Amino acid sequence: MTSNDEDRYGVLVGWTTQDLGARLVLRVQTVTKPPPHTAEDLTSTVFLLSKNQAVQLGHNLFRASGETAPERKKRSWLDKLFGG
Repeated sequence: MTSNDEDRYGVLVGWTTQDLGARLVLRVQTVTKPPPHTAEDLTSTVFLLSKNQAVQLGHNLFRASGETAPERKKRSWLDKLFGG
């Protein structure tokens, strides 16, 4: 992706997610001026993502930040047996 004249820039100040089953709703809030902020300064953008897109976004953010994603805990044989 490259920048263009239509790109908007802001500082991320909050986000929420909502699980819709096969998809997720990601709502991000940004501001474009320094604090203190008022409610009118917030801009909300809503994204609808597949679960696969959410995983790819998460991995990309971990990689870009230089952090490592948490490792998945291996399930015990008892958990596997009972579906846990």
